[in-house]
Amino acid sequence: MKAALEAMALTRTDADVVLLGDMLALGPDAPKYHLAIAESLAALRPSRVLLCGSQMKPLWEQISQEYKGSWFENEEEVCKNIASCLCNGDRLLVKASHGTGLWKCVRYLKDGDRSSSRS
Repeated sequence: MKAALEAMALTRTDADVVLLGDMLALGPDAPKYHLAIAESLAALRPSRVLLCGSQMKPLWEQISQEYKGSWFENEEEVCKNIASCLCNGDRLLVKASHGTGLWKCVRYLKDGDRSSSRS
């Protein structure tokens, strides 16, 4: 995740939006790794930060005063709200473990098919 954010920062725009979900299977140090994302976000300075999952909630609590955006409990909530979080011209980075299901939100954005969020 850190590498993806750093790569995006190399070509930073004022329309950068990040949608980050839980990083699964990190073991007992998972909370530390999730909170460490704040440093990469500070370097990128995205216009909005959208976080998804229980492991991302502490990060949102840490950064919510610094960034516009939201925290969502799960991918279904993201899919229901993602369209209202984006504007024409936004550049969106979606990064999470596959098991979070955020790929369904990408499918929804690409296809415009709300049933994709249930597959």
